[in-house]
Amino acid sequence: MLISKPEVLTDALYKCGRCSYCRGCNAETPIICPAYELTDKLETVSPKGRLQIARRLFEGSIQPSKELSEAFFLCPLCGDCRDKCIEGIDTTEVFEVIREVLVKENAGIDTHSKFMGSIVENNNPYFEPHEKRLAWLPKQLSPSNPMTPEYAYFVGCTSAYRRQPIAVATTEILQTAKVKFTFMDEVCCGSPLLRTGHKEVAKKLAKKNIETTKKTGVKKVITSCAGCYRTLKKDYPILLEQELPFEVIHSAELLAELIKDDQLELSEGTPMKVTYHDPCHLGRHVGVYEPPRDVLKHIPNLKFIEMTENRNNALCCGAGGGFRAGYKDLSIDLAALRVSQVKNIDAEILSSSCPFCHYNLELGRDKIDKNIKIADITELIARRLL
Repeated sequence: MLISKPEVLTDALYKCGRCSYCRGCNAETPIICPAYELTDKLETVSPKGRLQIARRLFEGSIQPSKELSEAFFLCPLCGDCRDKCIEGIDTTEVFEVIREVLVKENAGIDTHSKFMGSIVENNNPYFEPHEKRLAWLPKQLSPSNPMTPEYAYFVGCTSAYRRQPIAVATTEILQTAKVKFTFMDEVCCGSPLLRTGHKEVAKKLAKKNIETTKKTGVKKVITSCAGCYRTLKKDYPILLEQELPFEVIHSAELLAELIKDDQLELSEGTPMKVTYHDPCHLGRHVGVYEPPRDVLKHIPNLKFIEMTENRNNALCCGAGGGFRAGYKDLSIDLAALRVSQVKNIDAEILSSSCPFCHYNLELGRDKIDKNIKIADITELIARRLL
C-alpha cells in the first residue's frame, strides 16, 4: 500500500547527502544528536537514518508500523540537526509531518494517545481537573486591574499543575512592576499534540485560545513556557492561516524590558553563581537567546557563567517533542547529561526559562548531583524583589 506523501516532504526527503553533520560528525559542531547518542549510535534514529526510512516509507517499499515509528518518535525535536544540515532541510518540520502521517496510519505511540485523551477531556495533558488550573494563585496575587488589562498571562499546563512556583513568581513580578494584566480561561496550547502528530486536535485548541484571548481585550500575551511561546507565536498563524490578533511575549523578554525601564528594584541578596540552559523551543526554534541572559546579568550579586554548550549549540534537556512521555528513562538520561555539563564550570545554579525544562532537569540532577540547584529566572528575580 502506497501512503500519500505530504507536499512539504517532496524535496526534503531527497536532499539529504548523508554527510552525517546532523548527528555530530563535524568537529566544528560538537553537539551530537541526542537520540543517536542515547541509543549507542543507532543509525536508524539518527536524522539521516530517519530520512532514508521515510523515503522508503513513501515509496512503498516498507509499511508503517509501531516498530518503524520508533525511529521518528524517539527524538525530542530539539532542532539541532536542522541547524547543522548543510542542505538546509528543516528536519524538525519534516519529522513532525511524518509523525502526523504515522498517527493517521494508527502507528503512533500509545502514551501520546493517552495524554491526548487527557487534553481533550481536561484541557491539559496531566489528567488534572480544568477547574484547578489557577488553584496555585493566592488571593493577594489576583490582578489589581482586571478591567483594563494590557497583558494576559498564559500560565501553561506545566506551570499550572507541576511547577506552580514559576507561575507564582511570574505573578509576583507582574504585580510588583505594576503591570496591568489578567488571566484567561486558557486550555492547553497544543504543543504536545503538534509535536506528536495530532495536528487536528491542536487546531481546535488554537481556535479556543484565540477566541478566549479576544474576549479579554488584550493585545499582548505573556507565556512562562518556551513550548507555549513557540506554539502561540509560530504555529498558530500557520495552523489557522491567519495573523494573530495579539503579540506573544515570553516572560524572559518582558523581564528584560521591565529591568531596562527601571520598573523592577532588586535587593543585593546573597552572592550566587549561575549558568543558563537554553530551552530548544525558545532558542533554536524561535531565536530568543539574549533576553534571559540580560536578565541574569542585571541581578545584583549574581555572577553569570556561560556553559560551553550554549545558545544554538546547547544540549536539549530531553523533555520536549513527546520524548519524555514516550521514553521517560532516556529523557532523564539526557537531562542528566545536560546537568553534568554544569559540573565543568564553577556554577551553583542551573537556570532556565521553561517549566518543562525545569521539570526534567531536576530529574536529571537528582540522578547525578543533588547539590546543583535548578531555578527558573523568574524565581531568581522574585527572590530579590523589594
